[in-house]
This record gives sequence, structure tokens and C-alpha cells, in this order.
Amino acid sequence: MHSQAIRRDNRSSTLHSTPDQGIRILIADDHSLFRSALRMVFENQAGFEVIGDASNGREAVQLALQVRPDVVLMDLTMPAMGGNEAIRQIHRDLPLVRIIALSGYLDESRVIEAVRAGAVGYVVKDAPLDELRLAIQTVARQNTYFSSRVSADLPLSDLLRQAQQPELTRGTNALSTREREVLQLLAEGHSNQAVAKELCLSVKTVESHRSHIIAKTDAKSRTDLIRYALRLGIISFDVLGRHAPLEDVA
Repeated sequence: MHSQAIRRDNRSSTLHSTPDQGIRILIADDHSLFRSALRMVFENQAGFEVIGDASNGREAVQLALQVRPDVVLMDLTMPAMGGNEAIRQIHRDLPLVRIIALSGYLDESRVIEAVRAGAVGYVVKDAPLDELRLAIQTVARQNTYFSSRVSADLPLSDLLRQAQQPELTRGTNALSTREREVLQLLAEGHSNQAVAKELCLSVKTVESHRSHIIAKTDAKSRTDLIRYALRLGIISFDVLGRHAPLEDVA
């Protein structure tokens, strides 16, 4: 059930859920069935309130700014804008919102990138529902939470230490927010015209962003752009596989 958003006009305010409302949750996942199932579960549990859901990262950012959730459940692998970029933008604009990364994958680089982007939790999608419930409650209390499989299979202290290290200049920080958005869409196989339509830009502006991306990454082909985006976690192989290859960048 959607509720009216409670405004928070400054960044120094606290989370605005009350005992009666419960923890206000925003769910972002491009799989409709999974998203609907999570919504149904938490809508029917005391102590939780689902205030919105989104099918990609861009929708999640826009919705988060509108409804100001306490906790965001963010799938890392989504088209149009991936989870890490969405986490980065929400954390930048709403630093008090707590974000849990959801992923079907468990590997060192994904955990590091999610934490670097601003996630305070990481839960694998095959975790028991009780664990996700505990994760939401834990991060809402200003703590961090990592799936038991993360701490069991990966050296968590080492991962967190790596995540705190500054990124190389020749990484996502080398690109602007808009350039990262354009890069994801180009790497997924969208044409300049399709990118322009998706981002509400002119084709000329997209071409300009594309030129800047190529210059900053030294890309010689679309394959180079894909490799760059994959290496930085801007796209993933499963999202990439949904799109047919298009023209080269050269």
C-alpha cells in the first residue's frame, strides 16, 4: 500500500519512520515477479511499510527523491541504470537513506563496488527471508549487515578495507554521472538515438557525451567500452546478454 511521503527537507534530519509506521522500504528490481513477491511479503508484516517499487536504477533514484524511504533494497543488475550507479546517486543526494544491495552473485568485486557506491548491506538473493528481514532491521538501526554467505565465503574485513580505499582516477570517478549513464546504455547495445530518447537528451548531446567517454577511456571499439563498463561494474554479463550488439564506436 502506498503512503503519502513524509517530507525531509534537510540532510541532517533522522529517519522518519515511527513505531506505528514501521520501516519505510523502497524495492528496486527489474524482475517483476521477484519485486512483487518482496512487496507482498513486507506489506503484510508488522514493522515494515513498502512505499514504492522500481524496475530499474533510474526509476529507483527518482522515486527515492520523492518518497524518502528509510531503507532501499537495490538489485545490482538492472538495465537503463544499474544498481551501483543508483546506489551512488541516492547516497549522494540522500545520505541518511540506508541501502542494501541485492544480488544473485557472491564475489569480492561486487561487494566492494556496492560498498564503495554507498551500500551498507549486501544480501544474496537466495538467502532466507528471515535474513533479509534482519538485514533491513539492522541497517535501519544505523548498523551494517552482510549476508551470512558473504562473511562465510569471503574475508569480510579485507573487503571492507578495500572498499574504503580511494578508487583510481581512471575509473568511474573519471566519468561524470551523465557519462556513466550514457556508457551503460551504449555498452548494452543501444543506439545514440535510443540513448537520447531514454535520457531525454538530444542526439547531438549524446554524441558529445560519447566522444568524451571514448576520450577518457581510450576506447577504440564498442568492445572496449563493454570491457570498461564490465570492469567497473557499470553493467553485468546477464544484462549485456539481453541486447543485440550494435555499431562500433569508431
